[in-house]
Amino acid sequence: MKQYFIKRKISSLVFSTLGLLIITSCSSSIETISTFNDNQIVVDGSYKDWGRSINYVKDDNIAFGFKNDKNNLYMAIVTADRSKIMKVLSGGLTVWISSDQDKIGIEFPLKLDPGELQKIKPMQNNSVAPFERGDRIKALIQKNNQLQVIDKNNQLLYTGSANLGPDFVCKLNYDSNQLADEIKIPIANNEITQKVFSKDLRKINVSFVTGEIERKENRERQSPMMTNDEGFYNDQGNGGRGWGNRQQRGQMDSNPLEYSFEVTLSK
Repeated sequence: MKQYFIKRKISSLVFSTLGLLIITSCSSSIETISTFNDNQIVVDGSYKDWGRSINYVKDDNIAFGFKNDKNNLYMAIVTADRSKIMKVLSGGLTVWISSDQDKIGIEFPLKLDPGELQKIKPMQNNSVAPFERGDRIKALIQKNNQLQVIDKNNQLLYTGSANLGPDFVCKLNYDSNQLADEIKIPIANNEITQKVFSKDLRKINVSFVTGEIERKENRERQSPMMTNDEGFYNDQGNGGRGWGNRQQRGQMDSNPLEYSFEVTLSK
């Protein structure tokens, strides 16, 4: 488990138009505040409307955001690291939300079966280089539009369209070499989440965990998902530092991602 604390800083390396909270290594967990959402957030897979409510993990090429209103909790995950993107899209992502009352998990995107991965064909657009258009990433996003809610024993509580809701809504988007994943879950007036969110609850624990990718599977998946033309993003131009390092095909780190936050809700 990676461990961090939050330090305020304005970053010009990534998201040049946004002020970011920088998370650097130390301490036992990430403590952060869910800022109040005053109708700013639209769950469309874009982080542009999050403003300063983004937690950038220093030197780890990934960022998180939290907002809430009286009815919903909103979360955002953003990365341009190609290895992390492929872990999320192929291994699946579970967001565990827990309080001293209970625990639930939101699974989105779902882990894809290796056989399904083999069937995914790149989107065709010969006017742009494969790396620039991220065609395999976009094909994986298009394939994965279902979400699941599970209990602490991994029993299924709910499944449905990720984009339509009405209560649980998730949206993936890949733009400018960055993957954004936005999630909205109800914190009031919902029989599933009321087990976790009491009316006077102020703090919750949120963990983001990708699924296991076995090394044998990983080697098999490289061919349909990536080409050398789609090497990891390493430069944002104008001397800027990117969010990933170029790696040779077949060398993707197969260890799962795991980040944990203690989130104070706004009232």
